[in-house]
Amino acid sequence: MVLEVSVRIRATDGAAITQDDRCAFANLPLHTLFRDCEISLNQKVITSDTDNNYSYKAYLDTLIQFPDTDPGSWMQSEVYFPDTSGYMNHLNLDSART
Repeated sequence: MVLEVSVRIRATDGAAITQDDRCAFANLPLHTLFRDCEISLNQKVITSDTDNNYSYKAYLDTLIQFPDTDPGSWMQSEVYFPDTSGYMNHLNLDSART
């Protein structure tokens, strides 16, 4: 099974973003892109109902299951970087880590 996702980031008015626009993905972007996720096996649904809260459930499951994981670990392959308290709206990672 392969899932291929193409994403185009646009401004709120639908225009293409420019180099001066400040934007970023949320942590775990593949999880947070979807509201609902349903998995079937032989036409039988095998996932629990998430009530259109899949993105929240996936994010919290990750935080609960791997709370002490080194940020330089495999979680970066899922595009997860721990937030720094007080810098959650900063897009410049260098200034957020000092």
